[in-house]
Amino acid sequence: MNRRVFRDATLDAMRGIGDPALEDALEDGRQPDASYFAVVAQHGLGTALDKLDGSQTVLDVVTDDANAALTELGEYVIDPGIAIGRARDLFSYFGDEISASLLLAGLPDAYACEWGARVLIAHGDLFWALPRRVRETAMFLMSVFAKDPVDPQTQTSDGIQNLIRTCAGLRLFHHMVRSQIAGADDEVKRALGPENATPINQEDLLGTLLSFTVTTFRVLDRFGVNWSDDDCETYLLYWDLVGAALGIGTKPVSDALGKNAPDPLRPRTVDVASEVLDQLHDRQWFPVQDTIKRGAPFPWSGLAPGRMLGDALLAALTEAMPASKHAWPSLVIRELAPSVVRARLGLNGNGLTSYAAGWMAKRSSRAAFGRGATLRMMANDVTRHAMESFLRAEGPPFVVPGLDLHELTTSSAVRPTLELKPKGRPAVAP
Repeated sequence: MNRRVFRDATLDAMRGIGDPALEDALEDGRQPDASYFAVVAQHGLGTALDKLDGSQTVLDVVTDDANAALTELGEYVIDPGIAIGRARDLFSYFGDEISASLLLAGLPDAYACEWGARVLIAHGDLFWALPRRVRETAMFLMSVFAKDPVDPQTQTSDGIQNLIRTCAGLRLFHHMVRSQIAGADDEVKRALGPENATPINQEDLLGTLLSFTVTTFRVLDRFGVNWSDDDCETYLLYWDLVGAALGIGTKPVSDALGKNAPDPLRPRTVDVASEVLDQLHDRQWFPVQDTIKRGAPFPWSGLAPGRMLGDALLAALTEAMPASKHAWPSLVIRELAPSVVRARLGLNGNGLTSYAAGWMAKRSSRAAFGRGATLRMMANDVTRHAMESFLRAEGPPFVVPGLDLHELTTSSAVRPTLELKPKGRPAVAP
């Protein structure tokens, strides 16, 4: 049984909190109007942010939260500059595998969440415009790891201005989705249910943040890619910085929680992060009823949003593959998904070949290695075909400042030694 890190009362309270700091900062009428979404769809988050009168207000809020996280990172006895550089190197070296883990495991895991999937359907983009939204997510992922221009004095590039700007655009987008749904009619709100009175709330945001690390670690392990404990901890702490910039688990959130606020709200170790993600999934990955006995009524209606999203993802991935590999996306997703996710998304079909491979892998280390290597190859191939297809979809240009897209998957990045330092040393300024 999974350890419960947070009390249920804490998680229930987190479902009622959106982004207190940004909401307060935009109270004076600098909030975008409905045309904001059209600008995002055509030109991207960065351009939409630039067109906002209150863009500097948003950037100031994000910068304050990111600087607070940098200070905490410095007090955590890890040099922020080393941690930032090392995490970026890991992403550069394992970009294919990380992207595959998020596209083929992270998204299905999110779709299986009963409450969160309702919001994704209500907003609609991950269903009706999935290629564009996946491409925007890829741009976000690459942008938060893109290096700032090299400082001419230090000849280093450990700043986080790209990260701050990218997170500011997405954080404002989340805020606008909340505002849009808040103004929706009663039928939409009934469909969302009382659990989503505040959509894109702190609980769901924390679960998404942890999927970028914990889910990635689990998939890499399935692929046979071995990261050291230091690699995993450093990568987690980098995403802790991203989470703070996105307004997840920040001081205003803790203040809103009051006595319910744990310290810290964002887990700082891989073990605790894994336990928290499991706890969050347990709250929404409800078992699927598979018998008519004691069914009064069948609780299957809650599966519809996730299955709609899953079907749209599989259709897009299959269409991007050559005809000879049309089965690969569903095979890889099934292989990576926990049994409850397969059940919730209707992915339970397993052929004799898959059964035989699983049977052999459990009894032979060589077979297990071969299965992981094959899964890694197939997942990378599906991801590359998908991104090639999605890059051709309508939407904003795929431009990531400071990032060499060719280098992303060909770099032989050197991983620096993780250096410890005494508490109290000033953090690296962004």
